[in-house]
Amino acid sequence: MKATFLFSLLAGTTAIANASPHPAPPPQTPLNTETEVSSQSTTTKIITSNNDLNDIINTSPLLSLHRDLVQISSVTEDEHNVGEFVSDFLQAHNFTVIKQDVAPAHENGGKDRFNIYAFPAHNTSPKILLTSHIDTVPPFIPYSLSAPKGDSSTSSSFKREEVLISGRGSVDAKASVAAQIFAALETLKADPDTSLGLLFVVGEETGGEGMKHFSESEYNPSPPTFHTVIFGEPPIWHLSPVTREWLDLMSLRPVELLILVTRG
Repeated sequence: MKATFLFSLLAGTTAIANASPHPAPPPQTPLNTETEVSSQSTTTKIITSNNDLNDIINTSPLLSLHRDLVQISSVTEDEHNVGEFVSDFLQAHNFTVIKQDVAPAHENGGKDRFNIYAFPAHNTSPKILLTSHIDTVPPFIPYSLSAPKGDSSTSSSFKREEVLISGRGSVDAKASVAAQIFAALETLKADPDTSLGLLFVVGEETGGEGMKHFSESEYNPSPPTFHTVIFGEPPIWHLSPVTREWLDLMSLRPVELLILVTRG
């Protein structure tokens, strides 16, 4: 796989994130496959009222998905609900989804939690892997929107990209999860034969047990089938020791490893 493809994939993610909005469904409902990855204008919208804040999110499929993810509490060891939501979303978009059980914690009453490994039905051994984590550090902080600092007046105007999105996991790493899902959808729409998969793990914040479980499983054969791994992790170059060990075992060359950095 050429490096140029990887950069185009990441560029596609940025383009979607900055795109102008179009209709999306209610919260925590899979988005419409016919509209969510269509080409969009990049015209900047000027917001003249705080009442417009929710409209920004509601009319953008990417931002709607991001909101839905952040609204679900997924503190490490309690990732079940967000895992079910992501799995349902991907299955609704024609991905084969494997729920890889990871030992539940006593703290959440033994509720099952799992890694999510997904790929197009026609490609069971993807060469490109986009991966991030769905757990967060405690405590849960609800999702919220606010105008730029100093612009609380209803008469203020500001650009949509200046809106502040807050909430636990809004950056680390549900922004990466949402961006990677949309990058995959956009790429597969342009080229349905692209050999890519998605991996979203649990337990990253406390020791990397989700990634360790995946790396020791049948879905990570030796020699590895992955040619390229793209990590979604906000702290620059900050990967868990377990993840770094997995990369060492895969012997990936620098051109084959990219980290998708999502800044706060």
